[in-house]
Amino acid sequence: MVVLAIDYGEKRVGLAIAGGESARPHRLKVVANTPNLIADLGEVIERQEVGEIVVGLPRNLDGDDTAQTGKARAFSQHLQQQYPDIKIILQDEADTSNIARERLGREGLVGDELKRWLDAEAAVIILEDYLAEH
Repeated sequence: MVVLAIDYGEKRVGLAIAGGESARPHRLKVVANTPNLIADLGEVIERQEVGEIVVGLPRNLDGDDTAQTGKARAFSQHLQQQYPDIKIILQDEADTSNIARERLGREGLVGDELKRWLDAEAAVIILEDYLAEH
Protein backbone atom coordinates (compact mmCIF):
# COMPACT_ATOMS: atom_id res chain seq x y z
CA MET A 1 0.00 0.00 0.00
CA VAL A 2 1.17 3.51 -0.81
CA VAL A 3 1.23 5.92 2.14
CA LEU A 4 1.35 9.68 1.64
CA ALA A 5 2.58 11.89 4.48
CA ILE A 6 1.61 15.54 4.67
CA ASP A 7 3.36 18.27 6.62
CA TYR A 8 0.57 20.85 6.57
CA GLY A 9 1.49 24.51 6.83
CA GLU A 10 -0.32 27.76 6.18
CA LYS A 11 2.02 28.69 3.30
CA ARG A 12 3.52 25.40 2.14
CA VAL A 13 2.62 21.72 2.38
CA GLY A 14 5.36 19.11 2.32
CA LEU A 15 4.71 15.68 0.84
CA ALA A 16 6.53 12.38 1.29
CA ILE A 17 5.62 8.93 0.10
CA ALA A 18 6.40 5.28 0.78
CA GLY A 19 5.12 2.06 -0.67
CA GLY A 20 4.66 0.77 -4.16
CA GLU A 21 8.08 0.80 -5.78
CA SER A 22 9.67 2.60 -2.83
CA ALA A 23 9.48 0.89 0.57
CA ARG A 24 11.49 3.68 2.22
CA PRO A 25 9.95 7.11 2.68
CA HIS A 26 11.29 9.78 0.36
CA ARG A 27 10.62 13.45 -0.29
CA LEU A 28 8.04 13.93 -2.97
CA LYS A 29 7.53 17.67 -3.26
CA VAL A 30 6.31 20.85 -1.63
CA VAL A 31 3.11 22.49 -2.84
CA ALA A 32 1.76 25.93 -2.06
CA ASN A 33 -1.17 26.09 0.32
CA THR A 34 -3.65 27.78 -2.00
CA PRO A 35 -7.39 27.36 -2.52
CA ASN A 36 -6.41 24.64 -5.04
CA LEU A 37 -4.60 22.55 -2.40
CA ILE A 38 -7.14 19.71 -2.24
CA ALA A 39 -7.18 19.45 -6.05
CA ASP A 40 -3.35 19.49 -6.14
CA LEU A 41 -3.29 16.72 -3.55
CA GLY A 42 -5.93 14.82 -5.52
CA GLU A 43 -3.59 14.63 -8.49
CA VAL A 44 -0.86 13.16 -6.28
CA ILE A 45 -3.29 10.75 -4.61
CA GLU A 46 -4.54 9.42 -7.94
CA ARG A 47 -1.16 9.33 -9.72
CA GLN A 48 0.56 7.56 -6.82
CA GLU A 49 -2.46 5.33 -6.04
CA VAL A 50 -2.40 6.39 -2.38
CA GLY A 51 -4.21 4.08 0.02
CA GLU A 52 -3.48 5.86 3.30
CA ILE A 53 -2.63 9.44 4.29
CA VAL A 54 -0.71 10.50 7.37
CA VAL A 55 -1.10 14.15 8.38
CA GLY A 56 1.40 15.64 10.80
CA LEU A 57 -0.17 16.91 14.01
CA PRO A 58 1.83 19.82 15.41
CA ARG A 59 2.32 19.79 19.17
CA ASN A 60 4.77 21.18 21.67
CA LEU A 61 7.50 18.85 22.91
CA ASP A 62 5.46 18.39 26.10
CA GLY A 63 2.51 17.14 24.02
CA ASP A 64 0.32 20.22 24.39
CA ASP A 65 -1.55 21.58 21.39
CA THR A 66 -0.17 24.56 19.50
CA ALA A 67 -1.92 27.23 17.44
CA GLN A 68 -1.38 25.00 14.38
CA THR A 69 -2.86 21.86 15.95
CA GLY A 70 -6.48 22.87 15.28
CA LYS A 71 -5.62 23.89 11.72
CA ALA A 72 -4.05 20.51 11.02
CA ARG A 73 -7.07 18.72 12.50
CA ALA A 74 -9.47 20.81 10.40
CA PHE A 75 -7.39 20.15 7.28
CA SER A 76 -7.38 16.39 7.90
CA GLN A 77 -11.18 16.42 8.41
CA HIS A 78 -11.64 18.32 5.15
CA LEU A 79 -9.35 15.85 3.39
CA GLN A 80 -11.34 12.93 4.83
CA GLN A 81 -14.56 14.45 3.48
CA GLN A 82 -13.02 14.70 0.02
CA TYR A 83 -11.53 11.18 0.14
CA PRO A 84 -13.84 9.07 2.33
CA ASP A 85 -12.38 5.80 1.04
CA ILE A 86 -8.84 6.67 2.14
CA LYS A 87 -7.80 6.24 5.75
CA ILE A 88 -6.50 9.53 7.20
CA ILE A 89 -4.26 9.29 10.27
CA LEU A 90 -2.93 12.07 12.49
CA GLN A 91 0.70 11.59 13.52
CA ASP A 92 2.49 13.64 16.18
CA GLU A 93 5.10 15.80 14.46
CA ALA A 94 6.84 17.38 17.46
CA ASP A 95 10.35 18.59 16.55
CA THR A 96 10.22 17.39 12.93
CA SER A 97 11.22 20.81 11.58
CA ASN A 98 14.43 20.85 13.63
CA ILE A 99 15.29 17.28 12.65
CA ALA A 100 14.57 18.08 8.98
CA ARG A 101 16.79 21.18 9.12
CA GLU A 102 19.62 19.11 10.61
CA ARG A 103 19.29 16.36 7.98
CA LEU A 104 19.18 18.73 5.05
CA GLY A 105 22.12 20.70 6.40
CA ARG A 106 24.12 17.48 6.39
CA GLU A 107 23.16 17.05 2.74
CA GLY A 108 24.69 20.46 2.08
CA LEU A 109 21.42 22.25 1.40
CA VAL A 110 21.39 25.91 2.40
CA GLY A 111 19.41 29.08 1.75
CA ASP A 112 16.47 28.87 -0.65
CA GLU A 113 17.22 25.28 -1.56
CA LEU A 114 17.03 24.32 2.12
CA LYS A 115 13.73 26.18 2.56
CA ARG A 116 12.33 24.55 -0.56
CA TRP A 117 12.84 21.03 0.79
CA LEU A 118 12.35 21.59 4.52
CA ASP A 119 8.62 20.84 4.54
CA ALA A 120 9.01 17.74 2.38
CA GLU A 121 11.75 16.41 4.66
CA ALA A 122 9.51 17.06 7.67
CA ALA A 123 6.88 14.93 5.89
CA VAL A 124 9.50 12.17 5.51
CA ILE A 125 10.09 12.23 9.26
CA ILE A 126 6.34 12.13 9.97
CA LEU A 127 6.08 9.11 7.67
CA GLU A 128 9.10 7.37 9.20
CA ASP A 129 7.65 7.83 12.69
CA TYR A 130 4.28 6.50 11.56
CA LEU A 131 5.76 3.45 9.82
CA ALA A 132 7.96 2.67 12.83
CA GLU A 133 4.89 2.65 15.08
CA HIS A 134 2.79 0.52 12.72
